[in-house]
Amino acid sequence: MVYAVAALAVVAAWLVAARAGLVAPVGRAVVVLRVRNGRVDVVRGVLARPARDLVADALARGGVARAFVQVRHDGRVRFSGRVSEGVQQQVRNILRNT
Repeated sequence: MVYAVAALAVVAAWLVAARAGLVAPVGRAVVVLRVRNGRVDVVRGVLARPARDLVADALARGGVARAFVQVRHDGRVRFSGRVSEGVQQQVRNILRNT
């Protein structure tokens, strides 16, 4: 019983941290971008500088200071942190068209 409660607490803490943009979402990602203080860094994979700059501009315009963006092998894009639906769509469009 104690182990189940401890495991549940760990999962809950991870979910809160992922929602806040403190940890990357779990999954098989081809590209992972970390946004910290408005700066976008490629943590995993490769993303051309022009595309990264466009993503950084879209996130900055949306007021995103901290988040992770994950591009999966199937082309899906996942976000952690507080990223509005409109900014998410802009980032998806940038990543699909560059």
